[in-house]
Amino acid sequence: MEKDLAIIYNPIAGGTEQAMQDIEYAKKCLDDLKLAY
Repeated sequence: MEKDLAIIYNPIAGGTEQAMQDIEYAKKCLDDLKLAY
């Protein structure tokens, strides 16, 4: 989980294609967690 947060809050990595995909994946995981509750 710490790795996902680091990707989201790292503005430099945020500019890369892979990082954008990771952010989308992290958002999806967060949405799934919200649905679980």
